[in-house]
Amino acid sequence: MQTLNTTNYEPRFNYAEISEKINHLNSNENFVFQCHQDPNYLYNELSAKLGSSFKWESAENGQESWEVKITKIDNSSTTPTIGEIVAKNYRKAEVFKKFGIDFCCGGKKSVAEACTEKAINFNDVERELFQVDLEVAMVPQNFDEWGIENLIDYIIKTHHQYVIDSIPILFDFINKVKDAHGNKFPETLIIAEKFQIIALELIDHMEKEEQVLFPRIKYLNNKETKKEDIIYGLSLPIETMENEHENVGRLYKEIREITNNYTPPNGACTTFKIAYKKLHEFEEDLHQHIHLENNILFNKCKLL
Repeated sequence: MQTLNTTNYEPRFNYAEISEKINHLNSNENFVFQCHQDPNYLYNELSAKLGSSFKWESAENGQESWEVKITKIDNSSTTPTIGEIVAKNYRKAEVFKKFGIDFCCGGKKSVAEACTEKAINFNDVERELFQVDLEVAMVPQNFDEWGIENLIDYIIKTHHQYVIDSIPILFDFINKVKDAHGNKFPETLIIAEKFQIIALELIDHMEKEEQVLFPRIKYLNNKETKKEDIIYGLSLPIETMENEHENVGRLYKEIREITNNYTPPNGACTTFKIAYKKLHEFEEDLHQHIHLENNILFNKCKLL
């Protein structure tokens, strides 16, 4: 690997030297440059001129010297805009939102352009976008063969955590759509109201499961207990949870009907579309969540 040592240069000369070096690289070739001060100040200058034609990786940081690996990227194909990226995978909207990048009105810009404007490290954004690509759909599992404790732990770590993570994101999207388009599309006001009820009910519901029902199920599962005691100890709280599942499912069905199966209106902005897609995703997770409890976990409890 080539090394460019700029520790003896004045900082103002680093930019010209490194820019020229990048331009003379072939695709996927790289080099390491060394300097005597934090090189991050160079990143924005290089991005402003070279865009996303290079990859910047900190190799070593120190008190007196720094190293950065720079790789030339093949941009022979058209660079997608932020809007195109989100249209292809709406989950990436959450990455742009995290970095404060406008994917709606500013959707015609490239990621590199947006990063340069906001003085954001392009590689940090690219790394998180790539991580979304690495996420794969859950491999189908035969949950009916799982033990009760493993099933409970899975429900908490997967579905309860999903609800906790998704509610604030959905609130933000839904409220933005409601505030911007509520006059023209009054159904967005109803959606916001119903989702708030769903969110509050789910948070309370999950807390009761994690603090009361699930520990009780685990306790009875590991204890030699008479069948009558198990039925007495679990039948009422399970019935309560099932009723709450039914109520949340009914409310979400109303949202699905109001949105015409999550179909945004013609000419809807990107935020509007993402809100509906995220609502749909939330409902699909909710269906799997309720299925695991009603049809598998609770049925297993009846066999204890």
